[in-house]
Amino acid sequence: MKKAIILLITVGLFSSCEKFLDTESFDKKNTGNFPVNVADANSMLTGIYSSLSAAISNVQNTHFYMAELASDDRFGGGGENDKDMQGLDHLMNTQPDRFLTFWTARYQGIFRANTAIETLDQVQGWTNEAQKNQVLGEVYFLRALYYFELSQMFGEVPLVLSTEVTNIPKNPADETYAQIAEDLKNAISLMPSTPYSTVASGHATKWAAEALMARVFLFYTGYYKKADLPLASGGTVSKAQVVQWLDDCIKNSGHDLASDFRNLWPYSNEFTKADYKYAKDNNLNYEGEGNKEAVFAVKFGTLADWGDTYMLGYTNQYNLHFGLRSNNGLAGTFPFGQGWGAGPVNTNLWNEWRQAEPNDIRRTGSIINVATDVESYIFWCRQPNGRNGFLAEEVHFHYSL
Repeated sequence: MKKAIILLITVGLFSSCEKFLDTESFDKKNTGNFPVNVADANSMLTGIYSSLSAAISNVQNTHFYMAELASDDRFGGGGENDKDMQGLDHLMNTQPDRFLTFWTARYQGIFRANTAIETLDQVQGWTNEAQKNQVLGEVYFLRALYYFELSQMFGEVPLVLSTEVTNIPKNPADETYAQIAEDLKNAISLMPSTPYSTVASGHATKWAAEALMARVFLFYTGYYKKADLPLASGGTVSKAQVVQWLDDCIKNSGHDLASDFRNLWPYSNEFTKADYKYAKDNNLNYEGEGNKEAVFAVKFGTLADWGDTYMLGYTNQYNLHFGLRSNNGLAGTFPFGQGWGAGPVNTNLWNEWRQAEPNDIRRTGSIINVATDVESYIFWCRQPNGRNGFLAEEVHFHYSL
């Protein structure tokens, strides 16, 4: 008799299971109730952008960090025990799954982008078609950027283009770059041709997509020795097409070169200029974050500490890692603040640059000789934002125009 009762209860549970699982949720977002309006669409887009900083709570494991230290222009740096920095300088891995946080963050962003592409059509209440196209264009731009960084770092990677749960092996590089080019072409065609200054700060634009397309083209054709960049829909992106997009960006974006290259760097700011001889002698004036040369920049906060915000990745930890290392921070490095000394510049870069362009102010504006160019100030009491000096609000990716 007990067995019969148990069987009846089990059958009853399964018969009502489908109805139970389909119950509408009034307190949580799911694919049945999200996104439904423009606010939801913007929240979804913010989630995709947040993946940019999700990996940066561990900056030493990111694509940008790896590319800088593995290049011929910089050494590993750091202290005697900073094996992660020094390993990258020699193209050596120092720990298992070292880049897992970066891999996870980028595929998290890709999944969120896929979700947006699949669901944005159900959103109601757009002000106009241009508003919807701007959001969708940003989504395509971000998915392309994430795949580009993954491909540069890992080579062949799985090409995931839907939210369906499947086990996807890595794809040939040609297929991934074809999708990157397709996404950027979509972004270029979707986002309006309005001056960059009319777009919300920190958001991608048509001009950023055109510039990134050029960067992808140069990398793919150079590294893989190809004449053109493939498209997932068929056909290719030619050099002539890339030049046309760049001309469009230069003529119509509103972006331009700063009056003085050195004004791009925070050492030219008005608060330290009076005490920093180089900035004072050259009458430099800081252009600030979001300046006209910044085609696309990752946004960061400036008031973060070593607590939860540091772990969440919303503070620019590149400044900490690449900041000048001087007696573990006990000596003055004004006006640059102190850091861990990752990536000191290879002297060959300075010498070769001077030989090729002896009068180029960008060389002296970008590289310092700590023996002669750092002011002898104890800066600990002067700085407003903690031990790391003036924390920049952005990491700039300056795509050559």
